[in-house]
Amino acid sequence: MRRIILSLLAVSMLASFSFVNQNQVKQTESMNNKEQIIRVCNDFIEGADEQDLERLATALHEKFSNVQNGYFGESGVRLINRASYLEHVAKGKFGGIKRSVEFLSVDVNGDMAMVHVFLSHQYLNFDSYISLVLEQDEWKVIGNFPKIELIEQP
Repeated sequence: MRRIILSLLAVSMLASFSFVNQNQVKQTESMNNKEQIIRVCNDFIEGADEQDLERLATALHEKFSNVQNGYFGESGVRLINRASYLEHVAKGKFGGIKRSVEFLSVDVNGDMAMVHVFLSHQYLNFDSYISLVLEQDEWKVIGNFPKIELIEQP
């Protein structure tokens, strides 16, 4: 009887260790994902701010779309595809001014993530949701959903 009890205790301890170890692995993976997601979001944000088209294009998914609520003082929603977005940055219509960045949340759901970020500079505030997808072990920005508020005319 004593051997049975000791065997059950040993199995129970091994199962507990395995469960704790699996949770630690999941937490580590989650932290690594969040760090990678924040890095890609920073590449997206800073790529536009610095008008670094290579850095920006690397962060963007091929099917990227910008769904913009407010268009520099105008109301309404504007849809901008990847090529147009990159063109706006290249021509100086978007970007070129360093913004402060505040990450409000990073939510990961499998191979998708949603980041809520607040960006600001002298003229504009951006309350933005950035969506990302994981493909071939790389996070890419597939959507940006900013609400833009004009503070002051440049």
